[in-house]
Amino acid sequence: MKVIKKILALFLACCLVFTQLFMIGLADNAVAISVSSGQGSRGDIVDISVKISGNSQMQALGFNIEYDSNALEVVSATKGNVANAGQAVINQSKLGKIVYSFVSVAEPITAAGSVLDITFKIKDASPYGNSTVAISLTEITDGSFNQIVATTTDGIVAVNAPVLEAPSFLNVEEVFDNAVTVSWEEIPEATGYNVYLDGVKVNENAITDLFYIVYGLESNTTYSLQVSSLNHATESKLSTTVSATTKMLTFTVDFYNAEQELISEVIVEDGSSVTPPEAPEIPGKTFVGWSILSFEDDNGNIVTDFTNITADMAVCATYTDSTYTVTFVDWDGTILDTQTVNYGAAATAPKNPKRDGYVFTIWDCAFDNVTTDLTVTAQYSEITCEHANTETINARKSTCAEKGYAGDVYCNDCGLIVAIGGELDYAEHKYDSVITAPTPDAQGYTTHTCAVCGDSYIDSYTEYIDENAPQIIVASKKCLAGKTVEVTVALKNNPGIASAKLTLDFDTSALTLTKVTDAGNLGIQCHKPELTSPYTLAWMNDTATEDFTFNGAIVTLTFEIAEDAEIGDYAIDLSYDYENYDIWNVNVEKVKFAVVDGVISVIDTIIGDVNGDGSVNTLDRMALARYLANWEGYSAETIDMIAADVNNDGIVNTLDRMALARHLANWSGYEALPCEL
Repeated sequence: MKVIKKILALFLACCLVFTQLFMIGLADNAVAISVSSGQGSRGDIVDISVKISGNSQMQALGFNIEYDSNALEVVSATKGNVANAGQAVINQSKLGKIVYSFVSVAEPITAAGSVLDITFKIKDASPYGNSTVAISLTEITDGSFNQIVATTTDGIVAVNAPVLEAPSFLNVEEVFDNAVTVSWEEIPEATGYNVYLDGVKVNENAITDLFYIVYGLESNTTYSLQVSSLNHATESKLSTTVSATTKMLTFTVDFYNAEQELISEVIVEDGSSVTPPEAPEIPGKTFVGWSILSFEDDNGNIVTDFTNITADMAVCATYTDSTYTVTFVDWDGTILDTQTVNYGAAATAPKNPKRDGYVFTIWDCAFDNVTTDLTVTAQYSEITCEHANTETINARKSTCAEKGYAGDVYCNDCGLIVAIGGELDYAEHKYDSVITAPTPDAQGYTTHTCAVCGDSYIDSYTEYIDENAPQIIVASKKCLAGKTVEVTVALKNNPGIASAKLTLDFDTSALTLTKVTDAGNLGIQCHKPELTSPYTLAWMNDTATEDFTFNGAIVTLTFEIAEDAEIGDYAIDLSYDYENYDIWNVNVEKVKFAVVDGVISVIDTIIGDVNGDGSVNTLDRMALARYLANWEGYSAETIDMIAADVNNDGIVNTLDRMALARHLANWSGYEALPCEL
């Protein structure tokens, strides 16, 4: 039994080896079907055959031939010379494809040879290069319908491009410091061109124009240039050589005047120097040099070196204000004063000098518009009179528009000017203030206009507050420096509150808080005892069962104005923290108020001194009455409109006349001006 098993195993192993050897033999003896190749030019006829190797034992054969119909045109497709080929069927009805089918009804095919002969014409517009004629088997079997192992090989029709000529008439069109433009004549069969610089191709893709710009060259350098023609993969020989020398690298130096207008443009070679032009003269200015120009910003650093130029440059003439020396000397040449004065400005004369037996009369030349160095000499008149009878003449008060003059001392006995007067400083502006209330679409503001010269400015911008909105209002007042003024803090449209904490900030440079008087209208107050800024006002009614709905003044602040306070506005700003419950009602709900800040305006006018004579009396009442009645000579230009606003409401009207009349009549409540009605 064991012997039988060994024999059976050996038999199976032998069978396996025989099968493998048989399959290897079949692979080595596989049928080869190949498509032949050919070549030609456009318009030529090319013959291609589909051939089969011998001893194929083939009974049936089918395959497809595919070709590029844009390159090839089938002239004919006929049966080959293999025996029984007459039984083949050829279908070439579909463009770009030939279908071949063969079945032998007799003996199988064993001979080698052609099974299909194809004649192609290369089309006139065929692309140059290789055009593949591809074969794909659909069937190959023997007489028992067994598949035959077969290999296939595609064919190629090579479309030859014509031999191209090298471009001629090369010409260097333009030469730059870093580039050269070369051109050439067209080659009819060429599809593109290559350019060579010193024997090295410079273009990545074929050039389709008849010129080319070679960039990236060194300046002042000689190069050789050649061009070749291209047609598909065919390149001609290189053309004759042309030489080109790049230009020397140049830079532009632009010179601008002080208004940044170009006055000179100089082109210089790399590393060369340039001489700046003469800078334009500007009256009252001194040229200090050429500075690097930036059209967006101010001029840069002064350029002191215009040698070895290696980049474009823009420079601008730079100036400083011209200054001149004015020297005041006495009659004997003694220097009294030396001043440095800007162009067109005025020098200030020193104190009039004295000379025994003489009286100073005048300086010998004008110095109110200095445009050159000056020496100004004192002039005298010899004293021949005691000048006991003198008077001041030519005196003129200063206004805010014109400086005054102290006047000259004139001797009535001898007719000499005993002393020359001096110029007085400008007087302060006399501003009238008009308040423009805010609207839902625009801020409010205060316009201050000088009643004398018309100078005007706007300040005190305020946002719109709805008339019905809850408000906390800090009053605004006008007052003279050194005086005491009272400012109220009032509620308007109060919806009801139980507790409030307000913070007041005021300008301590001019204002000193001296007293805080609570009106007693918001319950228990716990104000800050120190009268400093910021100052805290606090009402603490934590156990209240009803809200306080009072409207009106809740506290009065008394301020002292500093003696040296300058004319102007000094703000009193009020704030509170809504989110942090600075104001709430008995239901512990936050309550929001709009805030109107106050201002104390320090003025240099005596309120009520309408005619500006330094005192308040019945003449002021008369002047105000005549102004209101539009009498000639009593306009806003001739009376002090700030002083006329007696009730401090920003408007001059009959209420001011009534308040002034009651003040002069010593009515109670009208003792001090301004007085609010």
